[in-house]
Amino acid sequence: MSLVMRFRQQGCKNARTYRLVVAEKKTRRDGKYIANLGHYNPKSEELVINKEEVERWLKVGVQPSERTVDALKRACPDVLKVLKK
Repeated sequence: MSLVMRFRQQGCKNARTYRLVVAEKKTRRDGKYIANLGHYNPKSEELVINKEEVERWLKVGVQPSERTVDALKRACPDVLKVLKK
């Protein structure tokens, strides 16, 4: 079972919001997920991430998607040091 950290779409057509989740790699983009790590609202540019949970999942070996890495660089760059180790 390979896990990935990615964004999950929420909301209606013109008011999208996203949740940062940990899910199995083979599940649908908006399908079931294991853990909710934060949320992102592109209209208000609000990005809320639970740093401790993200660090814990990265240490376990969860691979973040490209967009997730970009969001983590903006929100909490010190968390990505876990990936480089």
